[in-house]
Amino acid sequence: MFRSLNNLRPNPFLGVCLLLIFVQFSITHAEDEAAPESKVLFGKIAEYIGDVSVNNKPVCRGMPVFFGDIVSTKAGKARIEYHSSYFIVGPLTEIVVSFPLKTNKMGARIDMISGTLRSVIKKLFPLSFEIMTPTACLGIRGTDFLVHSTQKASVAFTKEGSVSFSADGKTVLVNEMEMTQAGEKIAPLKPENILSNETLTALLTEVEQFCDLEIPPSLSARKELNNILARWNLNYAAYLVDKKEFEKAIKLCSLAFFIADLRRLKAEAILNKGTISFTFMGKADAALKDLDEIIKNYGDTSSAEQALYFKGLIFYHQNAVDKARKTLEAYLKKYPDGKFRENAWSILNRLSGK
Repeated sequence: MFRSLNNLRPNPFLGVCLLLIFVQFSITHAEDEAAPESKVLFGKIAEYIGDVSVNNKPVCRGMPVFFGDIVSTKAGKARIEYHSSYFIVGPLTEIVVSFPLKTNKMGARIDMISGTLRSVIKKLFPLSFEIMTPTACLGIRGTDFLVHSTQKASVAFTKEGSVSFSADGKTVLVNEMEMTQAGEKIAPLKPENILSNETLTALLTEVEQFCDLEIPPSLSARKELNNILARWNLNYAAYLVDKKEFEKAIKLCSLAFFIADLRRLKAEAILNKGTISFTFMGKADAALKDLDEIIKNYGDTSSAEQALYFKGLIFYHQNAVDKARKTLEAYLKKYPDGKFRENAWSILNRLSGK
C-alpha cells in the first residue's frame, strides 16, 4: 500500500512552487524593511543665514520641512514658509514641528525648546496654529508676534492681531502692540501697552533684531538678549515698587531670575525679591529664604555682601538677638572693609548695650 521511502523522489513541480513562495516572501519582507516612513510636509526653508540645521543636517534654500522635524540654529537664522504664512527662527533656538495636541484640530504646533521666534500668520481658518514653550501655550490666528523662551520663562510681543497666551492655568489675550510674560508657577501678567512705554518699545526692537535676516547672526546673541530682558524686568520692578504694586514687582524679579544668564543678574533678582518681601510686605521668612540662597549659591557676586548684612538686619528687627549678633559678626569677618561695616558695628554695639 505504501511505497518504500527509498523509492520516494522529489516532486519537481512542488519544488518550483516552494521556491517561488520563498522568493516572493523575501522580496516582500525586504520591501517592508526598506520602505521609508511616510512624512507629512509642513513647509520649506525659504531663506537662511549662518548655522542652521534640520535634524542635525545643514539646510539649503528650498529644503522641505516635515512634521516631526527638529529645526535648530546656532549662530544662524532661518525663514520657514508655511502655507501663506511664515516664521523666522532666531539664533540659538530649537523647535520641533508637530501636529496639534487635539486630534480634531487641523493645523500645526511648534514645540519651542528655547530661543526666539517670530511668526507672521495669515488667516488660517479652519487651520489652527499654536506654539508650546516649556512654560506657556500661545494660540494664534492671523497674527504677527514674537516669542522668546527659556526653560522657565516665556515673553510674548504682539505686533498685529492678538494671541491667546496661557500658562499656569490662566489665559490672557495679548492684543496688538502689547506684551506679557509668564514663568514657572507664574501665571501670565496683565499685558503691557508697548507704545506707552519707551523702554518697552526699545525692548521690542531688541527682540525684533534677533529675527531680522538682514542683521548678521554674529551680531545677535541670545545670552545678551536674555540679560537685556532680565534687566528690563528688574528696572520695571523698581518702578512698580514706587507704585506700590509689590506682588507684580516680585513676579518680575522671579522672571528676571529665570531669564538671566549672568550670575550677577540672577543674584540681583533674588536680592531685590527678598528686599521687597521684607521691607514692603513684612514677609521675613520669604526674605530670609532668598538671602540664604544668595549666600549659599551666589557668594561670588556683589549681592552676597548685601544679602549677609540684610539677613542680620532682619534678625535684629525680629529681636532675635543671638542670630543677629552671629550673622553681623560673620559679615564683619568676611567683609572687614564692607560698605555696611559701620551699620553692622552700630547694631552690634546696641545689642551689647553700648
